[in-house]
Amino acid sequence: MSVMDVCALGRCLARWGSEPTPSHALAEYEAARLPVVVAQVLHVRRLGRIKQGLPVDGEAEGFDARTATAEGALELRQRTMPFFGGVPTADAEDGDF
Repeated sequence: MSVMDVCALGRCLARWGSEPTPSHALAEYEAARLPVVVAQVLHVRRLGRIKQGLPVDGEAEGFDARTATAEGALELRQRTMPFFGGVPTADAEDGDF
């Protein structure tokens, strides 16, 4: 996440470089990165609770590797992370945020 943060911030600062204060660049950076980071942090917190065997999403019991289904085990894979395959960027050319 930190590498993506630096890249996004660098692009925003470069685009608004002639601005006397970086407030526009920082606002653009925050708009691009905040939704991504929030989704990822919440996902990691949830996975942490699952891996500790704590109840999640109103379940009565936590995850137990000895009795887990294949579907439950697949949920623990890193690729279930939001935006794992790519994140929105702050590039003006592609227009994604």
